[in-house]
Amino acid sequence: MNVLLADDHVIVRLGIEILIEDALGSNVKIYQASNGKEIVDLLKTESIDMLISDINMPETDSFANIKEALRLNPQLKIVMLSVNPETVFAKRYLKAGAHAYLQKSISDKEFIKAIKTVASGKKYMSEVQHNILLNMLMADSKQLDDNNPFDYLSSREFEVAMLLLKGYGSIEISNALAINASTTSTYKSRVYEKLGISSVVELAKLAVHYDIIAEQG
Repeated sequence: MNVLLADDHVIVRLGIEILIEDALGSNVKIYQASNGKEIVDLLKTESIDMLISDINMPETDSFANIKEALRLNPQLKIVMLSVNPETVFAKRYLKAGAHAYLQKSISDKEFIKAIKTVASGKKYMSEVQHNILLNMLMADSKQLDDNNPFDYLSSREFEVAMLLLKGYGSIEISNALAINASTTSTYKSRVYEKLGISSVVELAKLAVHYDIIAEQG
């Protein structure tokens, strides 16, 4: 099996590489990338079976990368890694096409189990993610998880919100998502309206409150 491991920290890649070999055996071939462009370039030139990628690499839109990766290889198995809370992000990445969303704080044993599960062609969800799904199925359809306002955002609106939090301006968002300026403006307005805010500063405060991003020291 050929695996593409993407993370902008070399030390992190080295540690994960060892776990991948433990999960898939010494015959696995591991390619490495440090940003979204390198991911796409390798997917175009190499036969990759599984992509294991951090969601927070510089100059990288992870949602767009998933779409492009699956366009290039519809059979690609995708595992997303992050320090961001799975209670907020997991369902969005799984819906976008990922086979697993793993937090970097998980144990080596769970990581290996997840990789083996995905390699077999199945999706992997942690116990927390299973409970979230179960609660969603059992809850009143009008209620969202713990009234988190970010759950009201559509997938595209959530992407725009994440890019705004990264400091992107309207033109940069338009380029990143391949949409025109007026469409970007519409999505931005919807984000502000649904979250009940009027500025990026307020967006950041709300994102910190709901653990979308970490508070800056």
